[in-house]
Amino acid sequence: MRKKRRFLYMFFCLCFMFTMMPGTAFAKEADFVPPETAFKNMYYKDGTPVTWPKDVKWTAGIPWMDEIPEIEKADPFPRMAIPFEVTGDIEIMGDTGHDKVYETTKDKKLDVTGTLDVRSIKEAIDYLKFAEDYYERNKPVDLGETQSSFITTLTLPEGILEFPDELVEGSTVVFSGAKDVFKVSKIQKVGNSVRVTFTLAEGIDTFEKLHEKITSVDDTLKITIKGISVGNEAKYDTNYTIAGNTGGYMYARIIPEYNAAMYMVYYTRQTPDGKDFVENEEDITFTLKVKQLNKKVTFISEEKEYAVVDVEYGSSIDKDVMQDQSMPKDPTREGYVFKGWNTKADGSGTAFTGETVVTEDLSVYAIYEKKSDEKIVTPGNGGSENKTQKKAPDHVARPKAPKTGDGNSSVLLVTLMLAAAGSFVGVRRQRNKIPS
Repeated sequence: MRKKRRFLYMFFCLCFMFTMMPGTAFAKEADFVPPETAFKNMYYKDGTPVTWPKDVKWTAGIPWMDEIPEIEKADPFPRMAIPFEVTGDIEIMGDTGHDKVYETTKDKKLDVTGTLDVRSIKEAIDYLKFAEDYYERNKPVDLGETQSSFITTLTLPEGILEFPDELVEGSTVVFSGAKDVFKVSKIQKVGNSVRVTFTLAEGIDTFEKLHEKITSVDDTLKITIKGISVGNEAKYDTNYTIAGNTGGYMYARIIPEYNAAMYMVYYTRQTPDGKDFVENEEDITFTLKVKQLNKKVTFISEEKEYAVVDVEYGSSIDKDVMQDQSMPKDPTREGYVFKGWNTKADGSGTAFTGETVVTEDLSVYAIYEKKSDEKIVTPGNGGSENKTQKKAPDHVARPKAPKTGDGNSSVLLVTLMLAAAGSFVGVRRQRNKIPS
Protein backbone atom coordinates (compact mmCIF):
# COMPACT_ATOMS: atom_id res chain seq x y z
CA MET A 1 0.00 0.00 0.00
CA ARG A 2 2.79 2.44 0.87
CA LYS A 3 4.52 1.70 -2.42
CA LYS A 4 1.30 2.34 -4.27
CA ARG A 5 0.82 5.67 -2.53
CA ARG A 6 4.39 6.59 -3.24
CA PHE A 7 3.88 5.87 -6.91
CA LEU A 8 0.67 7.88 -7.03
CA TYR A 9 2.39 10.79 -5.35
CA MET A 10 5.35 10.67 -7.71
CA PHE A 11 3.02 10.30 -10.67
CA PHE A 12 0.94 13.32 -9.74
CA CYS A 13 4.00 15.47 -9.13
CA LEU A 14 5.30 14.57 -12.55
CA CYS A 15 1.92 15.16 -14.21
CA PHE A 16 1.86 18.64 -12.73
CA MET A 17 5.46 19.25 -13.62
CA PHE A 18 5.19 18.46 -17.27
CA THR A 19 1.86 20.20 -17.56
CA MET A 20 3.33 23.42 -16.23
CA MET A 21 6.95 23.49 -17.31
CA PRO A 22 6.81 24.36 -21.04
CA GLY A 23 6.47 27.97 -19.98
CA THR A 24 9.75 27.84 -18.08
CA ALA A 25 11.41 29.44 -21.05
CA PHE A 26 9.99 32.76 -19.82
CA ALA A 27 9.93 32.19 -16.07
CA LYS A 28 10.38 33.84 -12.70
CA GLU A 29 12.67 32.43 -10.04
CA ALA A 30 11.02 31.07 -6.87
CA ASP A 31 12.26 30.39 -3.32
CA PHE A 32 13.15 26.78 -2.64
CA VAL A 33 13.23 24.61 0.46
CA PRO A 34 14.67 21.08 0.79
CA PRO A 35 12.27 18.13 0.33
CA GLU A 36 12.61 16.82 3.89
CA THR A 37 11.32 20.16 5.21
CA ALA A 38 8.56 20.45 2.63
CA PHE A 39 7.05 17.08 3.47
CA LYS A 40 6.42 17.83 7.14
CA ASN A 41 2.71 17.82 8.05
CA MET A 42 1.69 16.29 4.71
CA TYR A 43 -0.75 13.35 4.99
CA TYR A 44 -2.84 11.07 2.84
CA LYS A 45 -6.60 10.96 3.43
CA ASP A 46 -6.28 7.90 5.71
CA GLY A 47 -3.77 9.73 7.93
CA THR A 48 -0.60 8.11 6.56
CA PRO A 49 2.24 10.68 6.41
CA VAL A 50 3.80 11.56 3.07
CA THR A 51 7.46 10.56 2.87
CA TRP A 52 10.13 11.54 0.40
CA PRO A 53 10.85 8.77 -2.15
CA LYS A 54 14.49 8.06 -1.32
CA ASP A 55 15.08 6.06 -4.49
CA VAL A 56 14.37 9.03 -6.76
CA LYS A 57 16.88 11.86 -7.18
CA TRP A 58 15.11 15.15 -7.78
CA THR A 59 17.13 17.99 -9.23
CA ALA A 60 15.32 20.79 -7.42
CA GLY A 61 13.58 21.59 -4.17
CA ILE A 62 9.99 22.61 -3.58
CA PRO A 63 8.70 26.18 -3.97
CA TRP A 64 6.13 27.27 -1.40
CA MET A 65 3.53 29.63 -2.73
CA ASP A 66 1.63 31.27 0.13
CA GLU A 67 -0.63 33.08 -2.35
CA ILE A 68 -2.43 29.86 -3.31
CA PRO A 69 -6.13 30.05 -2.37
CA GLU A 70 -7.26 27.90 0.55
CA ILE A 71 -8.62 24.49 -0.42
CA GLU A 72 -10.46 21.75 1.45
CA LYS A 73 -8.46 20.08 4.21
CA ALA A 74 -9.44 16.70 2.80
CA ASP A 75 -7.23 17.32 -0.22
CA PRO A 76 -3.94 15.56 0.44
CA PHE A 77 -1.27 17.92 -0.97
CA PRO A 78 -2.20 21.54 -0.32
CA ARG A 79 0.21 24.30 -1.41
CA MET A 80 2.83 22.04 -2.89
CA ALA A 81 4.56 21.82 -6.25
CA ILE A 82 7.72 20.00 -7.26
CA PRO A 83 9.42 21.26 -10.42
CA PHE A 84 12.42 19.81 -12.13
CA GLU A 85 15.30 22.17 -12.67
CA VAL A 86 15.41 22.28 -16.44
CA THR A 87 17.35 24.49 -18.83
CA GLY A 88 15.29 27.39 -20.13
CA ASP A 89 16.29 30.54 -21.94
CA ILE A 90 15.28 33.41 -24.21
CA GLU A 91 17.03 33.58 -27.54
CA ILE A 92 16.89 35.70 -30.68
CA MET A 93 17.63 34.13 -34.03
CA GLY A 94 19.45 31.28 -32.28
CA ASP A 95 21.59 33.57 -30.09
CA THR A 96 21.06 33.07 -26.33
CA GLY A 97 22.77 36.33 -25.33
CA HIS A 98 24.67 34.37 -22.67
CA ASP A 99 28.21 35.29 -23.74
CA LYS A 100 27.72 38.89 -24.87
CA VAL A 101 25.07 41.53 -25.43
CA TYR A 102 23.16 40.87 -28.64
CA GLU A 103 23.42 43.57 -31.31
CA THR A 104 20.79 44.47 -33.88
CA THR A 105 19.90 47.30 -36.27
CA LYS A 106 16.69 49.15 -37.07
CA ASP A 107 16.14 47.33 -40.34
CA LYS A 108 15.97 43.86 -38.70
CA LYS A 109 12.81 41.95 -37.74
CA LEU A 110 13.46 39.85 -34.62
CA ASP A 111 12.10 36.40 -33.76
CA VAL A 112 12.17 35.99 -29.96
CA THR A 113 12.06 32.38 -28.75
CA GLY A 114 11.67 30.79 -25.34
CA THR A 115 13.23 27.31 -25.14
CA LEU A 116 12.90 24.46 -22.63
CA ASP A 117 14.91 21.24 -22.41
CA VAL A 118 12.49 18.50 -21.26
CA ARG A 119 14.72 15.42 -21.56
CA SER A 120 14.84 14.93 -17.80
CA ILE A 121 11.04 14.97 -17.64
CA LYS A 122 10.78 12.36 -20.37
CA GLU A 123 13.24 10.15 -18.51
CA ALA A 124 11.28 10.53 -15.28
CA ILE A 125 7.96 9.63 -16.88
CA ASP A 126 9.62 6.51 -18.24
CA TYR A 127 10.63 5.62 -14.68
CA LEU A 128 7.07 6.09 -13.46
CA LYS A 129 5.80 3.94 -16.31
CA PHE A 130 8.03 1.17 -15.04
CA ALA A 131 6.73 1.70 -11.51
CA GLU A 132 3.12 1.68 -12.65
CA ASP A 133 3.67 -1.55 -14.54
CA TYR A 134 5.31 -3.06 -11.48
CA TYR A 135 2.77 -2.01 -8.85
CA GLU A 136 -0.47 -1.73 -10.82
CA ARG A 137 -0.40 -4.41 -13.47
CA ASN A 138 -4.14 -5.03 -13.48
CA LYS A 139 -5.42 -1.65 -12.35
CA PRO A 140 -4.37 1.36 -14.48
CA VAL A 141 -4.39 4.80 -12.87
CA ASP A 142 -7.03 7.22 -14.15
CA LEU A 143 -7.24 11.01 -13.93
CA GLY A 144 -10.47 12.89 -13.34
CA GLU A 145 -11.59 16.54 -13.42
CA THR A 146 -8.24 17.62 -14.80
CA GLN A 147 -7.78 21.35 -15.28
CA SER A 148 -4.49 22.88 -16.34
CA SER A 149 -3.40 26.26 -17.60
CA PHE A 150 -0.26 28.35 -17.69
CA ILE A 151 0.50 31.80 -19.03
CA THR A 152 3.74 32.85 -20.62
CA THR A 153 4.41 36.60 -20.66
CA LEU A 154 7.01 38.39 -22.77
CA THR A 155 7.65 42.08 -22.03
CA LEU A 156 9.53 44.39 -24.39
CA PRO A 157 11.22 47.69 -23.48
CA GLU A 158 8.51 50.27 -24.17
CA GLY A 159 9.03 52.35 -27.28
CA ILE A 160 12.23 50.48 -28.09
CA LEU A 161 10.91 47.18 -29.45
CA GLU A 162 7.45 46.65 -30.93
CA PHE A 163 5.33 43.54 -31.45
CA PRO A 164 3.80 42.94 -34.90
CA ASP A 165 0.34 44.42 -35.43
CA GLU A 166 -1.27 40.97 -35.61
CA LEU A 167 -0.50 38.09 -33.23
CA VAL A 168 -1.79 34.89 -34.79
CA GLU A 169 -1.06 31.33 -33.72
CA GLY A 170 0.94 29.49 -36.33
CA SER A 171 2.00 32.73 -38.02
CA THR A 172 3.49 35.31 -35.66
CA VAL A 173 3.11 33.11 -32.54
CA VAL A 174 4.50 29.62 -33.02
CA PHE A 175 4.55 26.82 -30.43
CA SER A 176 6.56 23.74 -31.36
CA GLY A 177 7.70 20.50 -29.81
CA ALA A 178 4.49 19.36 -28.04
CA LYS A 179 1.49 20.33 -30.17
CA ASP A 180 -0.41 17.13 -29.37
CA VAL A 181 0.03 17.61 -25.61
CA PHE A 182 -0.61 21.35 -25.21
CA LYS A 183 -2.52 23.91 -27.20
CA VAL A 184 -2.55 27.70 -27.37
CA SER A 185 -5.93 28.83 -26.08
CA LYS A 186 -5.47 32.61 -25.96
CA ILE A 187 -3.08 35.32 -27.15
CA GLN A 188 -3.37 38.77 -25.55
CA LYS A 189 -1.45 41.99 -26.13
CA VAL A 190 -1.40 44.22 -23.05
CA GLY A 191 0.65 47.39 -23.51
CA ASN A 192 4.22 46.34 -24.29
CA SER A 193 3.62 42.74 -23.14
CA VAL A 194 2.17 39.66 -24.82
CA ARG A 195 0.51 36.87 -22.81
CA VAL A 196 0.13 33.42 -24.32
CA THR A 197 -2.15 30.98 -22.48
CA PHE A 198 -1.65 27.23 -22.89
CA THR A 199 -3.97 24.41 -21.86
CA LEU A 200 -3.65 20.64 -21.77
CA ALA A 201 -4.93 18.90 -24.88
CA GLU A 202 -8.21 17.03 -24.53
CA GLY A 203 -8.45 13.28 -24.09
CA ILE A 204 -5.45 12.73 -21.77
CA ASP A 205 -7.35 10.95 -19.00
CA THR A 206 -5.13 7.95 -18.14
CA PHE A 207 -1.52 7.49 -17.20
CA GLU A 208 -0.96 5.36 -20.29
CA LYS A 209 -2.06 8.23 -22.55
CA LEU A 210 0.00 10.74 -20.61
CA HIS A 211 3.13 8.57 -20.87
CA GLU A 212 2.63 8.09 -24.60
CA LYS A 213 2.17 11.82 -25.22
CA ILE A 214 5.02 13.02 -23.04
CA THR A 215 7.64 10.61 -24.38
CA SER A 216 6.72 11.58 -27.95
CA VAL A 217 7.48 15.30 -27.57
CA ASP A 218 10.71 16.90 -28.73
CA ASP A 219 13.60 17.24 -26.30
CA THR A 220 13.31 21.03 -26.60
CA LEU A 221 10.00 22.90 -26.55
CA LYS A 222 9.81 26.36 -28.11
CA ILE A 223 7.44 29.32 -28.15
CA THR A 224 8.38 32.00 -30.70
CA ILE A 225 6.98 35.47 -31.34
CA LYS A 226 8.00 36.58 -34.82
CA GLY A 227 8.41 39.95 -36.49
CA ILE A 228 9.40 42.15 -33.52
CA SER A 229 10.78 45.45 -34.81
CA VAL A 230 12.99 48.21 -33.41
CA GLY A 231 11.04 51.37 -32.51
CA ASN A 232 11.88 54.98 -33.29
CA GLU A 233 12.78 55.78 -29.68
CA ALA A 234 15.71 53.35 -29.58
CA LYS A 235 19.06 55.00 -28.90
CA TYR A 236 22.23 53.62 -30.32
CA ASP A 237 24.68 51.59 -28.19
CA THR A 238 22.32 51.48 -25.20
CA ASN A 239 21.45 48.22 -23.41
CA TYR A 240 17.74 47.27 -23.48
CA THR A 241 16.16 44.27 -21.74
CA ILE A 242 13.51 41.79 -22.83
CA ALA A 243 11.93 40.07 -19.81
CA GLY A 244 9.72 37.03 -19.41
CA ASN A 245 7.94 34.95 -16.78
CA THR A 246 5.45 32.11 -16.54
CA GLY A 247 2.82 31.07 -14.03
CA GLY A 248 0.08 28.48 -13.98
CA TYR A 249 -1.98 25.96 -12.05
CA MET A 250 -3.23 22.39 -12.14
CA TYR A 251 -6.19 20.77 -10.46
CA ALA A 252 -6.99 17.05 -10.78
CA ARG A 253 -8.13 13.95 -8.90
CA ILE A 254 -6.69 10.46 -8.95
CA ILE A 255 -9.56 7.98 -9.37
CA PRO A 256 -11.28 5.77 -8.51
CA GLU A 257 -9.89 4.31 -5.30
CA TYR A 258 -8.32 7.28 -3.55
CA ASN A 259 -10.08 10.24 -5.11
CA ALA A 260 -7.06 12.27 -4.07
CA ALA A 261 -7.04 15.89 -5.21
CA MET A 262 -4.20 18.29 -6.00
CA TYR A 263 -4.42 22.03 -6.60
CA MET A 264 -1.13 23.70 -7.37
CA VAL A 265 0.17 26.99 -8.77
CA TYR A 266 3.75 27.78 -9.58
CA TYR A 267 6.50 30.04 -10.78
CA THR A 268 9.54 28.47 -12.33
CA ARG A 269 13.12 29.57 -12.62
CA GLN A 270 15.86 29.91 -15.17
CA THR A 271 18.91 27.74 -14.60
CA PRO A 272 22.45 29.21 -14.51
CA ASP A 273 23.20 27.90 -18.00
CA GLY A 274 20.41 30.07 -19.36
CA LYS A 275 21.33 33.27 -17.53
CA ASP A 276 21.55 36.42 -19.57
CA PHE A 277 24.96 38.04 -20.08
CA VAL A 278 23.64 41.03 -18.11
CA GLU A 279 22.27 39.37 -14.97
CA ASN A 280 18.83 40.19 -13.65
CA GLU A 281 17.42 38.55 -10.54
CA GLU A 282 13.74 39.24 -11.23
CA ASP A 283 12.97 37.58 -14.56
CA ILE A 284 14.50 35.58 -17.32
CA THR A 285 16.04 38.31 -19.44
CA PHE A 286 17.72 38.93 -22.76
CA THR A 287 19.79 42.08 -23.26
CA LEU A 288 20.36 43.74 -26.62
CA LYS A 289 21.61 47.00 -28.05
CA VAL A 290 20.84 48.81 -31.30
CA LYS A 291 23.71 49.76 -33.60
CA GLN A 292 23.48 52.63 -36.05
CA LEU A 293 22.90 51.57 -39.63
CA ASN A 294 23.67 53.87 -42.55
CA LYS A 295 22.47 53.69 -46.13
CA LYS A 296 24.04 55.32 -49.21
CA VAL A 297 22.34 57.60 -51.69
CA THR A 298 24.25 57.91 -54.97
CA PHE A 299 23.47 61.03 -57.04
CA ILE A 300 23.96 60.60 -60.82
CA SER A 301 24.08 63.41 -63.36
CA GLU A 302 24.53 62.85 -67.11
CA GLU A 303 25.22 59.16 -66.50
CA LYS A 304 28.10 59.96 -64.15
CA GLU A 305 28.39 59.77 -60.36
CA TYR A 306 27.87 63.28 -59.07
CA ALA A 307 27.89 62.69 -55.28
CA VAL A 308 27.46 59.99 -52.61
CA VAL A 309 25.77 60.83 -49.29
CA ASP A 310 25.42 58.62 -46.19
CA VAL A 311 22.05 58.76 -44.42
CA GLU A 312 20.82 57.16 -41.20
CA TYR A 313 18.44 54.25 -41.81
CA GLY A 314 14.82 55.30 -41.35
CA SER A 315 15.63 59.01 -41.49
CA SER A 316 16.31 61.65 -44.16
CA ILE A 317 19.42 63.53 -45.22
CA ASP A 318 18.11 66.77 -43.70
CA LYS A 319 16.99 65.23 -40.39
CA ASP A 320 19.36 62.38 -39.52
CA VAL A 321 22.03 62.44 -36.80
CA MET A 322 24.97 62.92 -39.18
CA GLN A 323 25.81 66.61 -39.35
CA ASP A 324 28.56 66.18 -41.97
CA GLN A 325 26.22 64.76 -44.62
CA SER A 326 23.89 66.95 -46.64
CA MET A 327 22.20 67.27 -50.01
CA PRO A 328 24.66 68.06 -52.87
CA LYS A 329 24.64 71.40 -54.68
CA ASP A 330 22.29 71.44 -57.68
CA PRO A 331 24.17 70.31 -60.81
CA THR A 332 24.31 72.34 -64.05
CA ARG A 333 24.17 71.39 -67.74
CA GLU A 334 24.79 73.62 -70.73
CA GLY A 335 21.53 74.55 -72.41
CA TYR A 336 19.34 72.90 -69.75
CA VAL A 337 17.56 73.78 -66.53
CA PHE A 338 17.91 71.40 -63.49
CA LYS A 339 14.46 70.28 -62.32
CA GLY A 340 15.33 67.99 -59.38
CA TRP A 341 16.32 64.42 -58.43
CA ASN A 342 14.31 61.30 -59.26
CA THR A 343 14.58 57.58 -58.56
CA LYS A 344 14.43 56.87 -62.32
CA ALA A 345 16.64 58.34 -65.00
CA ASP A 346 13.69 59.31 -67.22
CA GLY A 347 11.95 61.15 -64.37
CA SER A 348 9.05 58.68 -64.17
CA GLY A 349 9.94 57.50 -60.65
CA THR A 350 9.63 59.22 -57.27
CA ALA A 351 11.05 62.65 -56.61
CA PHE A 352 13.91 62.68 -54.09
CA THR A 353 14.61 65.58 -51.72
CA GLY A 354 16.39 66.19 -48.46
CA GLU A 355 13.14 65.24 -46.66
CA THR A 356 12.84 61.80 -48.27
CA VAL A 357 13.07 58.91 -45.75
CA VAL A 358 15.74 56.37 -46.71
CA THR A 359 15.52 52.66 -45.80
CA GLU A 360 17.82 51.17 -48.42
CA ASP A 361 20.80 51.99 -50.63
CA LEU A 362 19.56 53.77 -53.74
CA SER A 363 20.57 55.82 -56.76
CA VAL A 364 18.82 59.01 -57.84
CA TYR A 365 19.14 60.86 -61.14
CA ALA A 366 19.34 64.51 -62.13
CA ILE A 367 16.37 65.55 -64.25
CA TYR A 368 16.89 68.40 -66.73
CA GLU A 369 14.62 70.40 -69.01
CA LYS A 370 15.96 71.95 -72.22
CA LYS A 371 15.90 75.71 -72.42
CA SER A 372 13.41 77.06 -75.03
CA ASP A 373 14.50 79.32 -78.03
CA GLU A 374 12.22 82.19 -79.27
CA LYS A 375 12.63 84.14 -82.59
CA ILE A 376 12.34 87.92 -82.26
CA VAL A 377 11.88 90.17 -85.40
CA THR A 378 13.62 93.58 -85.21
CA PRO A 379 13.64 96.38 -87.85
CA GLY A 380 16.83 96.71 -89.87
CA ASN A 381 18.20 97.65 -93.21
CA GLY A 382 16.12 95.60 -95.63
CA GLY A 383 15.38 92.61 -93.45
CA SER A 384 15.00 91.00 -90.02
CA GLU A 385 17.40 89.59 -87.42
CA ASN A 386 17.05 86.36 -85.37
CA LYS A 387 17.89 86.67 -81.69
CA THR A 388 17.68 84.10 -78.87
CA GLN A 389 15.90 85.22 -75.72
CA LYS A 390 16.09 83.23 -72.40
CA LYS A 391 12.84 81.83 -71.14
CA ALA A 392 11.91 83.29 -67.78
CA PRO A 393 12.56 80.84 -64.88
CA ASP A 394 9.49 79.14 -63.45
CA HIS A 395 9.92 80.75 -60.06
CA VAL A 396 9.97 84.27 -61.55
CA ALA A 397 6.56 85.87 -61.89
CA ARG A 398 5.76 86.58 -65.57
CA PRO A 399 3.99 89.85 -66.59
CA LYS A 400 0.31 89.34 -67.15
CA ALA A 401 -0.79 89.28 -70.82
CA PRO A 402 -3.30 92.01 -71.81
CA LYS A 403 -6.91 91.05 -72.13
CA THR A 404 -8.25 90.34 -75.68
CA GLY A 405 -8.97 93.65 -77.62
CA ASP A 406 -6.87 95.95 -75.43
CA GLY A 407 -4.03 96.23 -77.99
CA ASN A 408 -6.31 97.12 -80.97
CA SER A 409 -8.13 99.82 -78.98
CA SER A 410 -4.87 101.59 -78.15
CA VAL A 411 -3.71 101.65 -81.79
CA LEU A 412 -7.05 103.06 -82.96
CA LEU A 413 -6.95 105.82 -80.36
CA VAL A 414 -3.43 106.86 -81.37
CA THR A 415 -4.42 106.88 -85.07
CA LEU A 416 -7.42 109.12 -84.43
CA MET A 417 -5.32 111.54 -82.41
CA LEU A 418 -2.71 111.77 -85.18
CA ALA A 419 -5.39 112.29 -87.81
CA ALA A 420 -6.96 115.09 -85.80
CA ALA A 421 -3.61 116.76 -85.36
CA GLY A 422 -2.92 116.52 -89.10
CA SER A 423 -6.24 118.11 -89.98
CA PHE A 424 -5.58 120.99 -87.60
CA VAL A 425 -2.16 121.68 -89.17
CA GLY A 426 -3.66 121.60 -92.69
CA VAL A 427 -6.34 124.11 -91.82
CA ARG A 428 -3.77 126.49 -90.32
CA ARG A 429 -1.70 126.34 -93.52
CA GLN A 430 -4.68 127.05 -95.77
CA ARG A 431 -5.65 130.08 -93.69
CA ASN A 432 -2.15 131.44 -94.01
CA LYS A 433 -2.42 131.33 -97.83
CA ILE A 434 -5.68 133.41 -98.06
CA PRO A 435 -4.93 137.09 -98.91
CA SER A 436 -6.06 139.69 -96.46
